[in-house]
Amino acid sequence: MATIRSFGRVSRLGVQIEVDIPRCHQYSELLSSPVGHSKFKRLLKAWVVSHPEYVYWQGLDSLCAPFLYLNFNNEGLCYLVFYLFSVIYYLILLCYSK
Repeated sequence: MATIRSFGRVSRLGVQIEVDIPRCHQYSELLSSPVGHSKFKRLLKAWVVSHPEYVYWQGLDSLCAPFLYLNFNNEGLCYLVFYLFSVIYYLILLCYSK
């Protein structure tokens, strides 16, 4: 059941991701390319599914961008470092917000 709910979140948030990605990262030919856009979308949607306790926010793609740029040909590694960074980033934000 959680998987179905998670994929529903991807459908709803897919609209926001579709809006965010094309207008961002125009400074980089690699990240603004059609292949770059596809990789961004896959990575962000995977992040949403694997973080049901968090929400997607505008700008999450900017956190993902350096990891995608540095690991463009290895999406698995890109996702791993992005995932780990985002968990640590959330923990830091939670500590400072208390």
